[in-house]
Amino acid sequence: MKHTTIALFVPHKGCPHQCSFCNQKSISGESRSITAADVEAAVETAKQNPYLKNAEIAFFGGSFTAIDREYMLSLLEAAQKYIDKVLMMNKRGHNAADVESAIDLLKKYGFETGLQMMTGLYGSDKNESIATARKIVELKPDTVRIYPTVVMENTELADLYYKGIYRPQTVDEAAEICAELILMFESAGIRIIRVGLHSGGGVEQGRIAGAFHPAFKEICESKIYLKETESQLAAKGEYTVYVPKGALSQAIGQKKSNLIYLADKGYSCRFKESDSLVKYQVLVKEMKYDT
Repeated sequence: MKHTTIALFVPHKGCPHQCSFCNQKSISGESRSITAADVEAAVETAKQNPYLKNAEIAFFGGSFTAIDREYMLSLLEAAQKYIDKVLMMNKRGHNAADVESAIDLLKKYGFETGLQMMTGLYGSDKNESIATARKIVELKPDTVRIYPTVVMENTELADLYYKGIYRPQTVDEAAEICAELILMFESAGIRIIRVGLHSGGGVEQGRIAGAFHPAFKEICESKIYLKETESQLAAKGEYTVYVPKGALSQAIGQKKSNLIYLADKGYSCRFKESDSLVKYQVLVKEMKYDT
Protein backbone atom coordinates (compact mmCIF):
# COMPACT_ATOMS: atom_id res chain seq x y z
CA MET A 1 0.00 0.00 0.00
CA LYS A 2 1.56 3.27 -1.11
CA HIS A 3 1.32 6.30 1.18
CA THR A 4 1.72 9.80 -0.13
CA THR A 5 1.29 13.38 0.97
CA ILE A 6 -0.78 15.73 -1.18
CA ALA A 7 1.26 18.87 -0.58
CA LEU A 8 -0.39 22.26 -0.96
CA PHE A 9 1.66 25.44 -0.46
CA VAL A 10 0.42 28.72 0.99
CA PRO A 11 3.76 30.59 0.84
CA HIS A 12 4.21 33.16 3.61
CA LYS A 13 0.49 33.44 4.37
CA GLY A 14 -0.21 34.18 8.03
CA CYS A 15 3.42 34.78 8.98
CA PRO A 16 3.56 37.84 11.28
CA HIS A 17 7.12 38.70 10.30
CA GLN A 18 9.81 37.93 7.74
CA CYS A 19 12.32 35.37 9.07
CA SER A 20 15.90 36.11 8.10
CA PHE A 21 16.36 32.85 6.21
CA CYS A 22 13.00 32.57 4.50
CA ASN A 23 11.84 33.06 0.94
CA GLN A 24 8.98 30.60 0.66
CA LYS A 25 8.01 31.67 -2.85
CA SER A 26 11.39 30.51 -4.14
CA ILE A 27 11.43 27.38 -1.98
CA SER A 28 7.96 26.21 -2.95
CA GLY A 29 7.96 27.45 -6.53
CA GLU A 30 4.55 29.01 -5.82
CA SER A 31 3.98 32.75 -6.20
CA ARG A 32 0.18 32.89 -5.94
CA SER A 33 -2.30 31.99 -3.24
CA ILE A 34 -3.99 28.63 -3.66
CA THR A 35 -7.76 28.40 -3.70
CA ALA A 36 -10.33 25.81 -2.67
CA ALA A 37 -10.47 24.78 -6.32
CA ASP A 38 -6.72 24.11 -6.23
CA VAL A 39 -7.19 21.84 -3.23
CA GLU A 40 -9.88 19.85 -4.99
CA ALA A 41 -7.85 19.64 -8.20
CA ALA A 42 -4.78 18.35 -6.36
CA VAL A 43 -6.75 15.63 -4.60
CA GLU A 44 -8.58 14.58 -7.75
CA THR A 45 -5.27 14.31 -9.59
CA ALA A 46 -3.82 12.15 -6.80
CA LYS A 47 -6.88 9.92 -6.93
CA GLN A 48 -6.03 9.00 -10.50
CA ASN A 49 -3.04 7.01 -9.26
CA PRO A 50 -4.25 3.38 -9.22
CA TYR A 51 -1.63 2.39 -6.64
CA LEU A 52 -2.58 5.08 -4.15
CA LYS A 53 -4.50 3.64 -1.20
CA ASN A 54 -3.45 5.86 1.69
CA ALA A 55 -2.85 9.60 1.51
CA GLU A 56 -2.98 12.73 3.62
CA ILE A 57 -3.60 16.35 2.65
CA ALA A 58 -0.97 18.73 4.05
CA PHE A 59 -0.72 22.51 3.87
CA PHE A 60 2.86 23.78 3.85
CA GLY A 61 4.39 27.22 4.01
CA GLY A 62 3.39 30.28 5.93
CA SER A 63 1.78 29.89 9.32
CA PHE A 64 -1.40 28.10 8.39
CA THR A 65 -3.30 28.57 11.64
CA ALA A 66 -2.62 32.32 11.58
CA ILE A 67 -3.88 33.10 8.08
CA ASP A 68 -7.18 34.90 7.49
CA ARG A 69 -9.86 32.72 9.08
CA GLU A 70 -12.28 32.75 6.16
CA TYR A 71 -9.51 31.87 3.72
CA MET A 72 -8.25 29.07 5.98
CA LEU A 73 -11.72 27.62 6.40
CA SER A 74 -12.34 27.67 2.66
CA LEU A 75 -9.23 25.50 2.15
CA LEU A 76 -10.12 23.15 5.02
CA GLU A 77 -13.70 22.78 3.84
CA ALA A 78 -12.44 21.84 0.38
CA ALA A 79 -10.22 19.18 1.93
CA GLN A 80 -12.71 17.96 4.52
CA LYS A 81 -14.92 16.07 2.13
CA TYR A 82 -11.95 13.87 1.20
CA ILE A 83 -11.14 12.82 4.75
CA ASP A 84 -13.09 11.16 7.55
CA LYS A 85 -11.67 12.89 10.65
CA VAL A 86 -12.48 16.25 12.30
CA LEU A 87 -9.79 18.85 11.56
CA MET A 88 -8.61 20.70 14.62
CA MET A 89 -6.84 24.00 14.46
CA ASN A 90 -4.15 24.99 16.92
CA LYS A 91 -2.51 28.34 16.96
CA ARG A 92 1.22 27.96 16.46
CA GLY A 93 3.30 29.83 19.01
CA HIS A 94 6.75 31.32 18.81
CA ASN A 95 8.54 29.94 21.85
CA ALA A 96 9.46 26.56 23.27
CA ALA A 97 6.70 26.56 25.89
CA ASP A 98 3.97 27.12 23.31
CA VAL A 99 5.36 24.38 21.09
CA GLU A 100 5.31 21.95 24.02
CA SER A 101 1.72 22.89 24.81
CA ALA A 102 0.66 22.45 21.20
CA ILE A 103 2.28 19.02 20.96
CA ASP A 104 0.51 17.91 24.15
CA LEU A 105 -2.85 19.07 22.81
CA LEU A 106 -2.36 17.40 19.44
CA LYS A 107 -1.44 14.11 21.09
CA LYS A 108 -4.40 14.34 23.46
CA TYR A 109 -6.82 14.52 20.55
CA GLY A 110 -5.14 11.77 18.57
CA PHE A 111 -3.34 13.81 15.93
CA GLU A 112 -0.05 12.74 14.40
CA THR A 113 2.62 15.23 15.44
CA GLY A 114 5.62 16.41 13.46
CA LEU A 115 8.37 18.88 14.25
CA GLN A 116 11.09 20.34 12.11
CA MET A 117 14.43 21.85 12.99
CA MET A 118 17.11 23.79 11.16
CA THR A 119 20.87 23.70 11.54
CA GLY A 120 23.29 26.47 10.72
CA LEU A 121 21.01 29.41 11.41
CA TYR A 122 22.56 32.80 12.13
CA GLY A 123 23.92 32.75 15.68
CA SER A 124 23.60 28.99 16.15
CA ASP A 125 26.26 26.30 16.42
CA LYS A 126 26.55 22.52 16.68
CA ASN A 127 25.85 22.50 20.43
CA GLU A 128 22.65 24.44 19.89
CA SER A 129 21.54 21.99 17.21
CA ILE A 130 22.20 19.01 19.48
CA ALA A 131 20.30 20.68 22.33
CA THR A 132 17.34 21.36 20.03
CA ALA A 133 17.32 17.75 18.87
CA ARG A 134 17.37 16.52 22.46
CA LYS A 135 14.37 18.70 23.26
CA ILE A 136 12.53 17.33 20.24
CA VAL A 137 13.26 13.79 21.42
CA GLU A 138 11.78 14.68 24.81
CA LEU A 139 8.58 15.88 23.10
CA LYS A 140 8.31 12.53 21.29
CA PRO A 141 6.72 13.66 18.00
CA ASP A 142 5.72 11.04 15.45
CA THR A 143 7.86 12.59 12.73
CA VAL A 144 10.64 15.10 12.29
CA ARG A 145 12.20 17.06 9.43
CA ILE A 146 15.80 18.28 9.45
CA TYR A 147 16.74 21.27 7.30
CA PRO A 148 20.23 22.75 7.07
CA THR A 149 19.98 26.48 6.40
CA VAL A 150 20.06 27.61 2.79
CA VAL A 151 20.54 31.30 2.01
CA MET A 152 17.79 32.43 -0.34
CA GLU A 153 17.77 35.64 -2.33
CA ASN A 154 15.79 38.64 -1.08
CA THR A 155 16.03 37.66 2.58
CA GLU A 156 17.57 39.28 5.64
CA LEU A 157 19.94 36.34 5.89
CA ALA A 158 21.18 37.08 2.37
CA ASP A 159 22.01 40.63 3.47
CA LEU A 160 23.97 39.29 6.44
CA TYR A 161 25.78 36.89 4.12
CA TYR A 162 26.75 39.61 1.64
CA LYS A 163 27.99 41.81 4.50
CA GLY A 164 30.17 38.98 5.77
CA ILE A 165 28.29 38.83 9.08
CA TYR A 166 26.84 35.37 8.48
CA ARG A 167 28.82 32.38 7.23
CA PRO A 168 26.58 29.54 6.08
CA GLN A 169 27.47 25.90 6.62
CA THR A 170 29.03 23.99 3.78
CA VAL A 171 27.33 20.78 2.67
CA ASP A 172 30.02 18.77 4.44
CA GLU A 173 29.71 20.73 7.71
CA ALA A 174 25.94 20.43 7.72
CA ALA A 175 26.10 16.72 6.90
CA GLU A 176 28.43 16.07 9.88
CA ILE A 177 25.88 17.58 12.27
CA CYS A 178 22.81 16.14 10.56
CA ALA A 179 24.34 12.65 10.62
CA GLU A 180 24.39 12.87 14.43
CA LEU A 181 20.82 14.18 14.51
CA ILE A 182 19.63 11.32 12.32
CA LEU A 183 21.05 8.77 14.75
CA MET A 184 19.50 10.60 17.71
CA PHE A 185 16.02 10.56 16.17
CA GLU A 186 16.34 7.01 14.85
CA SER A 187 17.39 5.66 18.25
CA ALA A 188 14.42 7.46 19.82
CA GLY A 189 12.03 5.83 17.37
CA ILE A 190 11.07 9.12 15.70
CA ARG A 191 10.40 8.78 11.99
CA ILE A 192 12.50 11.13 9.84
CA ILE A 193 10.50 12.17 6.81
CA ARG A 194 12.85 14.74 5.32
CA VAL A 195 16.54 15.63 5.54
CA GLY A 196 17.59 18.64 3.49
CA LEU A 197 15.62 21.11 1.43
CA HIS A 198 13.80 19.52 -1.48
CA SER A 199 14.99 20.24 -5.01
CA GLY A 200 12.67 21.61 -7.64
CA GLY A 201 10.41 24.62 -7.53
CA GLY A 202 12.62 27.69 -7.44
CA VAL A 203 15.21 26.49 -4.95
CA GLU A 204 18.15 26.24 -7.36
CA GLN A 205 17.36 29.60 -8.93
CA GLY A 206 16.76 31.42 -5.64
CA ARG A 207 19.64 29.90 -3.69
CA ILE A 208 22.67 32.06 -2.97
CA ALA A 209 24.67 29.91 -0.55
CA GLY A 210 24.35 27.32 2.15
CA ALA A 211 24.07 23.56 2.56
CA PHE A 212 21.95 22.46 -0.36
CA HIS A 213 22.46 19.21 -2.25
CA PRO A 214 19.79 17.15 -4.04
CA ALA A 215 21.11 14.00 -2.32
CA PHE A 216 21.84 15.57 1.05
CA LYS A 217 20.36 12.76 3.14
CA GLU A 218 22.50 10.18 1.35
CA ILE A 219 25.59 12.26 2.13
CA CYS A 220 24.60 12.26 5.81
CA GLU A 221 24.03 8.51 5.76
CA SER A 222 27.42 7.97 4.12
CA LYS A 223 29.03 9.75 7.05
CA ILE A 224 27.17 7.50 9.49
CA TYR A 225 28.41 4.36 7.77
CA LEU A 226 31.95 5.70 7.46
CA LYS A 227 32.15 6.59 11.16
CA GLU A 228 30.86 3.18 12.20
CA THR A 229 33.25 1.44 9.81
CA GLU A 230 36.26 3.38 11.10
CA SER A 231 35.36 2.53 14.69
CA GLN A 232 35.77 -1.18 13.92
CA LEU A 233 38.96 -1.04 11.87
CA ALA A 234 42.22 -2.12 13.49
CA ALA A 235 45.61 -2.40 11.80
CA LYS A 236 45.98 -1.34 8.20
CA GLY A 237 45.08 -4.12 5.81
CA GLU A 238 42.22 -5.70 3.90
CA TYR A 239 38.68 -5.85 5.27
CA THR A 240 35.20 -6.88 4.30
CA VAL A 241 32.59 -4.38 5.50
CA TYR A 242 29.06 -5.73 5.81
CA VAL A 243 26.18 -3.25 5.70
CA PRO A 244 22.38 -3.62 5.67
CA LYS A 245 20.66 -4.68 2.46
CA GLY A 246 19.99 -1.65 0.29
CA ALA A 247 22.64 0.52 1.96
CA LEU A 248 25.57 -0.28 -0.30
CA SER A 249 25.67 3.05 -2.15
CA GLN A 250 25.46 5.04 1.08
CA ALA A 251 28.22 2.96 2.68
CA ILE A 252 30.54 3.33 -0.28
CA GLY A 253 29.79 7.05 -0.52
CA GLN A 254 29.06 9.35 -3.41
CA LYS A 255 31.65 8.85 -6.16
CA LYS A 256 33.16 6.16 -3.88
CA SER A 257 34.25 8.86 -1.42
CA ASN A 258 34.30 6.51 1.59
CA LEU A 259 36.31 3.89 -0.28
CA ILE A 260 38.83 6.52 -1.35
CA TYR A 261 39.06 7.99 2.15
CA LEU A 262 39.68 4.57 3.72
CA ALA A 263 42.23 3.65 1.06
CA ASP A 264 44.15 6.84 1.81
CA LYS A 265 44.25 5.72 5.45
CA GLY A 266 45.73 2.36 4.45
CA TYR A 267 42.54 0.26 4.55
CA SER A 268 41.53 -1.81 1.55
CA CYS A 269 37.82 -2.39 2.07
CA ARG A 270 35.25 -4.40 0.18
CA PHE A 271 31.64 -3.58 1.00
CA LYS A 272 28.96 -6.26 0.94
CA GLU A 273 25.28 -6.36 1.90
CA SER A 274 23.96 -8.55 4.71
CA ASP A 275 20.37 -9.50 5.46
CA SER A 276 21.20 -9.89 9.16
CA LEU A 277 22.06 -6.22 9.73
CA VAL A 278 19.63 -3.41 10.46
CA LYS A 279 19.70 0.21 9.37
CA TYR A 280 23.06 1.96 10.03
CA GLN A 281 24.57 -1.21 11.49
CA VAL A 282 28.02 -2.25 10.23
CA LEU A 283 30.09 -5.40 10.70
CA VAL A 284 33.78 -5.30 9.78
CA LYS A 285 35.82 -8.48 9.28
CA GLU A 286 39.52 -8.61 8.52
CA MET A 287 40.46 -10.64 5.45
CA LYS A 288 43.08 -13.20 6.45
CA TYR A 289 45.04 -15.43 4.10
CA ASP A 290 46.83 -18.69 4.82
CA THR A 291 50.58 -18.56 4.32
